[in-house]
This record gives sequence, C-alpha cells and structure tokens, in this order.
Amino acid sequence: MSTDLSQIIINLFSFNAILFAIMILAITIFGVVVGGMGLLEGYVYTTGNARFSTRQASFSGAIMKLAIGSAAAIGAVIFYQIAGTFSVGTDATAKNVLDFAQNGSISGSYCEQFRYSVTLIWMIIGTVALFNAARTAYRKSNGEMITWGQPILYLLAGVGCYFVNGITMMGANTTGLNMGIENMCKAFGMVGAG
Repeated sequence: MSTDLSQIIINLFSFNAILFAIMILAITIFGVVVGGMGLLEGYVYTTGNARFSTRQASFSGAIMKLAIGSAAAIGAVIFYQIAGTFSVGTDATAKNVLDFAQNGSISGSYCEQFRYSVTLIWMIIGTVALFNAARTAYRKSNGEMITWGQPILYLLAGVGCYFVNGITMMGANTTGLNMGIENMCKAFGMVGAG
C-alpha cells in the first residue's frame, strides 16, 4: 500500500512541475498588472485626472504598487531561472527539482524521485504563500486595514517552503531527531530501491 502511494506521488511529479511553471507565470502576470496599476495611480495622483480611477489616488499607494509589481514580476522569473544555478541553499534535491521543472527530465533512484516529488509539492505550497504575500501587500496599498505582519508572514512561510529540506535537516541536527524528507523513503519502505 505504501509503495502504491509513493508511486502516485512520483507520478504526480510531471503534473506538479507543469503546475509550478504555470504558477510562476501567474505571479509574473500579476506583477505586471499590479505594476501597471501603480503607473496608472501615479498618473492620477500627479495630474489630478481621476477619470481612470474609482478611488482616491495616493503617492504611497502608487509607489507600493510599483514595488510589489516589480518584485512579483521580476523576482519570480529571476528566482525560477537561477534557483537551479545556486542550488537553493546547496540543496541538491531542490536543485534537481528546479532543473526538472525547467528541462523536463528527472533521474535518480526511486527514493530520490520520491524526494523530488515531495520537495516540489512544498515548493508549490511556497509559491502559493509568496503569491498571497504579494496579494496581501497589494490590498494594503489600496488602503485596506491590513497590518504589514500578514504579507511578511506569508513571505517567510513561502521562503521556508522552498528551503524545507534545509530547515528539516537543521531541525534534525538541533533536536537530535532523525527527521527529514530523505527519511520518508524509509517510512514508505523504499530503502535501497533503485
């Protein structure tokens, strides 16, 4: 039964890699749209011509939208393109996951493929958290009563999901417990599976 579940997780890898790439594209498009809205709000604020806007424009709102838009549009693409290069905190599993997402080939033992799949699932969760950070900051730029703590927590959670292998390894070293994604192979009975 556990082998069937692990095989399902590995088979989902190809679909999840495509989903991951689509999510990066969606964040990039969101960033371009928010950046454009920042330019529009800056225009409305400087000219006083409010015919293109339904709310009061502000200088801080325009600057925040430009910053959020550029961070989302450029940051997502740059991270996606270079993450495999700098190996996401020297984590070979994350490097191979991002290489697969960019090149479409996966290699390694059965256990390594399982680790790649689980890592990619965490990266997808992290991407959702990063998108929520940008979306919440955008809502704040529109004047909603949101504390800066919300987008910052989403941002930290998203980054943490990308570095889940390193964080679990650090937790294992600190607590002395034998935990981490690599130990999931043992839990599913895949030790020595090639």
